[in-house]
Amino acid sequence: MTFLHRRALLAATAALPLAPRFARAENSWPNKLLRIITPFPAGATSDSAARAIAQILSQKYKQPVVVENRPGAGGGIGAQQALAAQPDGHTLLLVNNSVLTMVPRISQVKFDPVKDFEPVAFLGESYNLLALNRGLPVTDLPGFVALARQKPGALVYASPGVGSYGHVAGALLQQRLGIELLHAPFNGIVPAINAVLAGDAHAVMGPNTVSFVQSGQLRGAVVIGEHRWPDVPEVPTLPEAGVEHWPLDYWYAVVAPAGVPLDIRQRLNADFAEASRLPQVRQLLERVGLRPVELSVDLIGQRIATDWRAVGEAMKLVEIG
Repeated sequence: MTFLHRRALLAATAALPLAPRFARAENSWPNKLLRIITPFPAGATSDSAARAIAQILSQKYKQPVVVENRPGAGGGIGAQQALAAQPDGHTLLLVNNSVLTMVPRISQVKFDPVKDFEPVAFLGESYNLLALNRGLPVTDLPGFVALARQKPGALVYASPGVGSYGHVAGALLQQRLGIELLHAPFNGIVPAINAVLAGDAHAVMGPNTVSFVQSGQLRGAVVIGEHRWPDVPEVPTLPEAGVEHWPLDYWYAVVAPAGVPLDIRQRLNADFAEASRLPQVRQLLERVGLRPVELSVDLIGQRIATDWRAVGEAMKLVEIG
């Protein structure tokens, strides 16, 4: 064997172990920082849940997992940023269903939640509570309805923004109750609640209102759903208040830009579920008003598609969008 042939053979042999290692490195996931975008301000339900789970995932993946708050446009700004990311599984969007099913119908941020996002994980179904300013001369929902009918358009309803769940659900609730309120959109649920606390607005809907009702700073008017909230067991539900067949569920899920491979999404689905089962995370989720629920990637996709249609019908009823 000539010297040149030996050199070629040695070079080829030396290269053989490197090829599999390179392929594994190329295909490994996660292999860099993982972002969880939450399209609401710090302090919102999604922010608390995202930060608790991010810490656990970071330890599991041996990679930084950071939470980025991108509020605005009812959640549309954060959704837009997620859509612009590479579909490699390193950018996720943790949202409530209003961002997926309401915002693109109302705001200037347009997308199709079924085609433009991939389902990843389901955090749970959310309790929701309509709360009132304590300065009002009423103590319950019937009193609030009576006052609103006496003064059409005079009472102010605060929401987390145009196109948010609070906006659309508030409009539908007004229709069901036969009242007219003045809508005041804010940049997130926290400033909306602060406006009601300060007396600049009179009512607000959201899971975060529960702690203020418990402390006596706000009055609980009605739980938006069929089940009483254990944290405020004295507050009646919508059916108990005479509002049947409520079409707008409220839930939180994780999605990714379209194109993220199924195997990565299935792994994330399992890892989010595992993290949500940990006692400290489960307690946090329940504390912010979530009933933890695990759904497969396929079932999440079906839920998004079903709600997309249901919200469209509801918005036609209240002439939004």
